Amino acid sequence: MSKSVFGITEVTGWVCPDCRSETRLQIRQIKCGMAKLAEEVASLRADIQQLKSDTEQAVPPPPLLASVTASDRKFNTPALAAIHRELSDKPRRQKNVVHGLHPREDVDDCDQFLQLCEDHLECKPYIDRTKCR
Repeated sequence: MSKSVFGITEVTGWVCPDCRSETRLQIRQIKCGMAKLAEEVASLRADIQQLKSDTEQAVPPPPLLASVTASDRKFNTPALAAIHRELSDKPRRQKNVVHGLHPREDVDDCDQFLQLCEDHLECKPYIDRTKCR
């Protein structure tokens, strides 16, 4: 091509036919990927709605220790204390981001969570120990 053609192409932005067809193919692939992602997001939203409706329909467990009177407290046993501690911790744990950590008496929840993060996520997040068990 001549110099005048190259001068025009710098201003007009000429692209060869092969590059145009390759670009069109890439755009189609991107659109296809976006459509698949949109379907997955819609599916996840439906799953979330289903989980919300399932949890709303779930019957809450009866308050076992709420009916304990002062006269019943004289039978305070370690088993009763453990049940009381577990029931009082349950609502607090439901607010946590991490679920599924089994409570252990010999390890603090904060330390157990930090160990999980360090072993599997390669990070050490900040934890406010005043809000942990």
